[in-house]
Amino acid sequence: MSLLINVKDPLYGAMGDGVTNDTQAFIAASAAISAQGGGTLYIPPGVYIVGEQEFAGKAGLGYAYTSKDILFIHDCDLPVVIQGEQAVLKAAPGLKFGSFDPETGDRYEPASLPFTDPDYAASAYRMIAVVNNRQVVIRDLELDGQSDSMVLGGAWGDLGRQLNAYGVYSFNSQSLRVENVYTHHHGLDGVMVLQVGAKADSPRTPGPPHSDDIQRKSRKSAQNLSRPMVQTAQKTALTAQN
Repeated sequence: MSLLINVKDPLYGAMGDGVTNDTQAFIAASAAISAQGGGTLYIPPGVYIVGEQEFAGKAGLGYAYTSKDILFIHDCDLPVVIQGEQAVLKAAPGLKFGSFDPETGDRYEPASLPFTDPDYAASAYRMIAVVNNRQVVIRDLELDGQSDSMVLGGAWGDLGRQLNAYGVYSFNSQSLRVENVYTHHHGLDGVMVLQVGAKADSPRTPGPPHSDDIQRKSRKSAQNLSRPMVQTAQKTALTAQN
């Protein structure tokens, strides 16, 4: 077992040439990190095109277009490091986002909001999804959602398009550190942090080993379609340092 996994290793096959869709390489490499309980996922310099969708073609499947998580790392007790060398993850052009007819694929405009029929939902991606891990560090990456190239459907949710189109999505991370990450032009949030079961008197999480519960050292992050760059749904401290 190697705790260092390189997405360009022939076993995973990422190209990073700005042309090839590298989604499956990232899915395989992140699955290997999860399988060994942690480690470092190394992303060499390059532009990696990511994002795949599947069209329902009929009603009743619970989606109109379903998306893939690009990096999905979960349930790791060992530290997880996602290390870029100024690598760029760029969403593939033409991803559908919003409400679409599950049978025709056409844009669908709901008569009123909220509208939450899953059959009409088109999620775009979660570029980095870290779920139920003990310690996570994400550094030296650009996450470009290419929102200008999305095919926008109608509204879905309470307001706007409340579907997956995240740069970083963290769920129940005990410790999370995001450094020098430029996350921009996403359909929803550049960074989303969720913690289940937090109460007013709960310890702040993500927590130690860092003095700040979340330390984010970023060059720039803005210009998402629906919401500001960072969303948190927990009792936590957030420090942004340029």
